[in-house]
Amino acid sequence: MKAGSRPGGVTGLAIRAATLDDVVAIAAVNVRAWKAAYRGLLPDAVLERLDVHERRGARTGWMAADRPPEQRTWVITSGEKVIGYSDTGPARETGAQPAWGEVWTVYLDPEHWATGAGRELFSHATADLTNRGYAPLILWTMEGNARARRFYEAAGWRWDGARKADDRGDHVIHEVRYRLG
Repeated sequence: MKAGSRPGGVTGLAIRAATLDDVVAIAAVNVRAWKAAYRGLLPDAVLERLDVHERRGARTGWMAADRPPEQRTWVITSGEKVIGYSDTGPARETGAQPAWGEVWTVYLDPEHWATGAGRELFSHATADLTNRGYAPLILWTMEGNARARRFYEAAGWRWDGARKADDRGDHVIHEVRYRLG
């Protein structure tokens, strides 16, 4: 998929399957996006501890060659630079039906927010799941992340009432589930 320019948008966008060569760029996007998106939602100490090298190691393991083919990682590039990524696959939660698909992550470098690049990436990830026969689609987001919630709602997703708390030891992440279809 290639996208052209649009008013206020980014030119030369492309979306492709991620490779192991992308792990450092993905880790860097992840750290920058977390620090920008979750400031005020997570303790500052948690955000300050984020480390690209640690995230690179985790990402390398995540993208290992023996990963099941139904788990996919997409990157969006501007020119040759990775500016965002999304992970998708079958829904991971207990009780999910085999046909449920999930957008596990979608992160965009903050300097590319509000350019249309995130919408392009999210649309691609969603379309890929749908084209593979998954329905409905779900995703989890932080309950207090108003920006992300507006983003998902603008794409036609709706909060379905489900909530969960992820206890990380030194903090708890409260999440809500969104659904499409």
